[in-house]
Amino acid sequence: MSKGMSLWELGNRGKELEALFFYRDIDEDTLKDSQELLISELENKSNSLIILYKKFEELVGKKSPKTEEDKGLIRKEIKRLQDYKKDCETRFENYKTRLTECMYNIGMSTGKSNGIMTDKGVLTMTKSQKEIPVDLNNVDDKYKKYEVKFDVSKDELDKLMKVFGKRLKVSEPKLNKELYKKEVGIEKEQCYSMTVK
Repeated sequence: MSKGMSLWELGNRGKELEALFFYRDIDEDTLKDSQELLISELENKSNSLIILYKKFEELVGKKSPKTEEDKGLIRKEIKRLQDYKKDCETRFENYKTRLTECMYNIGMSTGKSNGIMTDKGVLTMTKSQKEIPVDLNNVDDKYKKYEVKFDVSKDELDKLMKVFGKRLKVSEPKLNKELYKKEVGIEKEQCYSMTVK
């Protein structure tokens, strides 16, 4: 048997031996002797196998993590990158807001033809509208919508109005936008933003 057998080769050799024994090509003593040789081969690799196992565990985390370290380096790196992405998005939005405010305050007009042309692209200011959020505390109840979720059986479905009980979960109210828009009207504000094309 070669000293450099891989785990795959060791496993396959073990299966082959069991098959040979099953079909009576080898006797029980030969099977046991051969298995002992394979076990010995695996024992010789044990230190390396344990090191590799611990390295994987360090990367992907333990099965039942008790501490942050037990969760693994990859999970930490994902969290770090998510935090970094969030930070970059916030900084980018702040940058665009400051640049837009600057362009607006110095009197630039909107549109690509009024933009600043460079060999890297065109810096333009765009104009849009967005709805001003409605404060639900200052809205008549008829403009509020509620989302209701509950589980019922077929029998309970027939008696729905009597069965609500404690299982009824009512969400915080949401604005019934269509009705509010129709009867009161939704205010909009002018918004400016910048783009590079």
